[in-house]
Amino acid sequence: MKFFGNKGKLFGKLNIIDLILLLLVIAVVAFMGYKLLGGSQETATSDALPNPNFRFAVLCEKLPLQVAQSVLKNAGPQAEETIFDEPSRIFNVNQLYDAQITTIEVQEREDGYVDLLITIEGVPTKSDIGYSLGLQEIRIGKEYTVKTQTIELEGTIIATEVLDG
Repeated sequence: MKFFGNKGKLFGKLNIIDLILLLLVIAVVAFMGYKLLGGSQETATSDALPNPNFRFAVLCEKLPLQVAQSVLKNAGPQAEETIFDEPSRIFNVNQLYDAQITTIEVQEREDGYVDLLITIEGVPTKSDIGYSLGLQEIRIGKEYTVKTQTIELEGTIIATEVLDG
């Protein structure tokens, strides 16, 4: 039995280059499907949070009271038991980071809404241009998405502080 016919075709029907390309396309599609749909949730950190060396505050403005109450219930340091082990830990790009919400202050407004002042402490990545946590840069005045496994709020960084130790 011949594997290759007269014209270089596998079993006389399929060109070997076509077969290689077909296998390559299948492998790429399988890899992308695995990454997009269900690859294991990677953690950017160890299980225990190290001592934080950076603190920053994010002001999330004009939130309905019900949203603020849900944030307090599901993500703050006083968060109730949830299906997640660490509901106050910062989560971004499918990874938990060495940072967590340490305080949430509710500030009432005259228009019936509330502002949340969220303080986050952790170990961000330091580079020549500053600090970042995941893909988000940490700079005063910069928009920042406070995201855990239970909440996601848009806010503005209003203060940063490098901690001793």
